[in-house]
Amino acid sequence: MDHQITSKPLPSPKRTAVYTIGILTIFHIIFTAVLVIIGYQIDQQPMLLTGAVTLGIAILGIISIVLCQRGRIEHGIWLFIVSICVGVPLITLWVSAYGWVIAISVPLVVAIIAQINNHERVSRALIWGSISGAAGLILDLFGSATRPAMPNSQIVVPITVGIFLVFGLVILLRQFNRLQLNSKLLVLFLLVALIPLGILFYINNRITRNTVTDTAQKLLSTVAAQTATEIDSFIGNTLELIKYEAQIPIFQTAVQSKADLPPNVLNDSMNTMVLLQSKDPNYLNSYILLDTDGEYILSTTPINNEIPPFLGIASTTVDEMQAELQKGDPYVTPVIIDPITDQKSIFFAAPVLSPEDEPIGILLARYNAAILQEILVEKNGAAGSSSFGILLDEHHIHQAHGLSPSFVFRTVAPLNSQEVDHLILDGRLLYKPAKLLTVDSPELESKLATISTNPIFTLEDEPTIGGRSQASAIELTTQPWVVIFFQPEDVLLAPADQQTRANIVLGLAVIGLLSIVSIFATRVISAPITNLTELVEKISSGDLTLQVPTQSQDEIGKLASSFNSLTAQIRNLLGGLELQVSERTQELQRQTLLLQTAAEVARDATASQDLESLLNNAVSLISKRFDFYHVGIFLLDQPGEYAILKAANSEGGKKMLAQGHKLAVGQVGIVGDTTASGESHIALDVGEDRVHAPNPYLPDTRSEMALPLKVGATIIGALDAQSTRKSAFDENDIAILQIMADQLAIAIRNSQLLEEVQFSMFELQSAYGEYTQRSWKEWQQHAGFSGGYRYQSGNIQTTKEMPSRAALAYKRGRPVQTVADNRVELAVPIQLRDSTFGTINLEFEEGEVSPEIANLAGQIAERLALALDNARLLETTQQKAMQEQMIRELTAQIRQTLDIETILKTATTEISNKLGLAALDIQLTSSVAVEDS
Repeated sequence: MDHQITSKPLPSPKRTAVYTIGILTIFHIIFTAVLVIIGYQIDQQPMLLTGAVTLGIAILGIISIVLCQRGRIEHGIWLFIVSICVGVPLITLWVSAYGWVIAISVPLVVAIIAQINNHERVSRALIWGSISGAAGLILDLFGSATRPAMPNSQIVVPITVGIFLVFGLVILLRQFNRLQLNSKLLVLFLLVALIPLGILFYINNRITRNTVTDTAQKLLSTVAAQTATEIDSFIGNTLELIKYEAQIPIFQTAVQSKADLPPNVLNDSMNTMVLLQSKDPNYLNSYILLDTDGEYILSTTPINNEIPPFLGIASTTVDEMQAELQKGDPYVTPVIIDPITDQKSIFFAAPVLSPEDEPIGILLARYNAAILQEILVEKNGAAGSSSFGILLDEHHIHQAHGLSPSFVFRTVAPLNSQEVDHLILDGRLLYKPAKLLTVDSPELESKLATISTNPIFTLEDEPTIGGRSQASAIELTTQPWVVIFFQPEDVLLAPADQQTRANIVLGLAVIGLLSIVSIFATRVISAPITNLTELVEKISSGDLTLQVPTQSQDEIGKLASSFNSLTAQIRNLLGGLELQVSERTQELQRQTLLLQTAAEVARDATASQDLESLLNNAVSLISKRFDFYHVGIFLLDQPGEYAILKAANSEGGKKMLAQGHKLAVGQVGIVGDTTASGESHIALDVGEDRVHAPNPYLPDTRSEMALPLKVGATIIGALDAQSTRKSAFDENDIAILQIMADQLAIAIRNSQLLEEVQFSMFELQSAYGEYTQRSWKEWQQHAGFSGGYRYQSGNIQTTKEMPSRAALAYKRGRPVQTVADNRVELAVPIQLRDSTFGTINLEFEEGEVSPEIANLAGQIAERLALALDNARLLETTQQKAMQEQMIRELTAQIRQTLDIETILKTATTEISNKLGLAALDIQLTSSVAVEDS
């Protein structure tokens, strides 16, 4: 029995055309509805315009279906193809982020539709589809930045591309057997080459954008942390400073005499506060002295109105302040708004203590809150172009805004009326309508709720500039505030977008060229080649010496001739490519080595602080990697007259180093010329260079290059490289060496500055220590004080003798612990600036001195040393002031008359009274006769 194999009948072109165009028309109708809905929801007219385009394509799709139903398949297919090729790219004029969808889907859809009824026109349709897709992609990439994007486009775009690919594959599988060979080859080329290439490029683009975003976020975090640290440092340093300022004795006297301030106390107190205020005249508005009940005593700024307790500061803030001051700690208020003048201030408060260390008053420093705005404004652009920061308090009120000062003292999100009234009464908000006290950013408010766990976040609609922004938040340590830095995402991604556009334009050009070549290649390959299979396989295996015989003049003969020609071209091309690849590989290896050398020099320059080691490593590495005959580094002497050789790698160079080789600047050799002009000097043939000076230690030099070592506009030396070959330097060498020279110059200058600073600090510290030691000895001699005080059994006694352990601790400058008669004795030196001028001697009944006690004793000794030295300085200052006052008074008395006798009498009387003398003689004589007694 015979069995006949029958194939499955193919669907008719009419049915396939109606089915394919119908699906695409339905898709455009759905897409139109989505665009219209989104356009009305977000009030975006571009979305509505895009919906009108897709609706027009859908209407033409319905007309195409009607034409196909009536048998005019060719007209229906080409009408729909033209509508897609013209209409779809227009979408990118109003909506962004769909260029990739168009670039991939349009050529695929057009090719699928074209092959339904006329397979010979697939190539033509594919060309028009590719042009249309490329146009859509270019319009999307170079279109206006203000175009809206579809919500969740990062998810929608890949899904849409995937849907088109699946749809295209299904249609191609259904129609593949009907395609001609050249069409099959062309379609396979698209599937195997272009589509994976496009997907790969898209993924690479997303990775690049994510990398740029991550880098920018790290930079935002760094700048935010720096800003938070700067604000914390300002608050912490000011608190520490006012704590010590409050202990100035004149303030204690003023508080104790507040009811009736003597004129001298009033003047001294006022002068002291004015002097303290002068340390920051821009933002430190005033110093104010209050008693513990907040009653006004004194201020550097006149206050005319009736002064309420604590200057009218809200009770909640006053309660917190008093709690901290009672503990002896300083306190800083939040930013407070004066309800009358709208002045924004930050108050720093510290207790004024009595001799018994009890709070008797309060010293306030009133800072202008604009200092916070100044700190934020200075950081604008620090994290990249258009970056800025904001400062929010615990109520999410803007305390400072780097970009929009009008946002200051406005909340992130609206508050209810009770909260607004409470904050206004506390001086935290301006007295304005509630709608003018907020920037109304609920998205930012929600992000603030999670900044402790998510300090880095993306804001879809930043209220200052609008649009999508990257942000990083850092919480302060001294206040319950938070610093947030923003950067618009379009600015952040601008470099990545620019690179993407350039790559895409180049890629489209390459793809277009490859597509055109592939179209013609498929037509050549599609001719009958059955009898050439064996030869083709051998040639494909790598034997390019074979030639296909041309035995006829028909299509096969022409194909054979063309194949032979193609084989010869490939052979020649491969030979040339191998040579080019070899040369290029060698060049790339050398360039890689040079760049690696530059990186290593930069690393050493950053890590090394030893100038000699840095210079020796640099010349050794440059000589080895660049294969130079001699590398030397010259540095200018202090007057700038000579360039002195400091490092060299060659034997001749080492001999020159031993002899202290130097060159006159601007007079001798290429190095002298470079150190004078600050410009590079390259001599590719030293025999023809007019400046080159032959060196007997380097006789084999044929080419030389000197690069300036500059820091800014200052020339500090030169990098000298010499080779035994003529024309040994090319542009890449010069560029990379100049980079290394710049890095070396900065490292050398930093090392020199470090040495100078360390030497100056050492001299200053030594001089200060000697001065402190000498001052204490002079004070003891003047005061007649030698010894100390001893506490024992509840009594305080004076003592003249220093125990042996104390003398040992005084001598060594460190604690000494001894055990005698079941008693543990600890002597701790009283030191200031490495100068010892006393000891603290502690005795314990039994046991050992724990590390905690020993550490506490050391800290007490440090604080005691500082307090004693401050007291000595104050006493010395007072004594000098008294002496100056006495001299002024005496001089004033003497100058009241011009009579010599009266002057002598007045001087005798006043000097005796002032100094309390028993007798005083003042005599005028031209000669003195001294008699022996």
